[in-house]
Amino acid sequence: MARRSRGPNWKGLFIYLSALVLVLGAGLGVAFFVIARVAPALGGSPDSFSAGRAIGVLALLVVSVAGGTAVGAWLWLLLASFFLTPRELRVVATQPYVPLVSPVMGWILKTVLRLRGMAE
Repeated sequence: MARRSRGPNWKGLFIYLSALVLVLGAGLGVAFFVIARVAPALGGSPDSFSAGRAIGVLALLVVSVAGGTAVGAWLWLLLASFFLTPRELRVVATQPYVPLVSPVMGWILKTVLRLRGMAE
């Protein structure tokens, strides 16, 4: 006898879509702010090009995207901790293992769980 499909996993879809919106939204939002406000001040006038300034602006852009993404991940984990158990949060935040990213997400998860007073 064939098994019936249970339908789409709405909880999983909501978890990943909300993470996508908060994490990427924060990272790109900070990056757009840096491009609009800070980068022109560092880059000087458009007529004068300097490789050192261009590298500085690119480094600032990478740091701003990484920082905004980390803040977005922290906010998402904080909001998701109201709906998910610590075990579910650990799986969503750290699996599959990505070098450099998974340890940071594990650290952010520990701080969020400690902040909320939840046992891991």
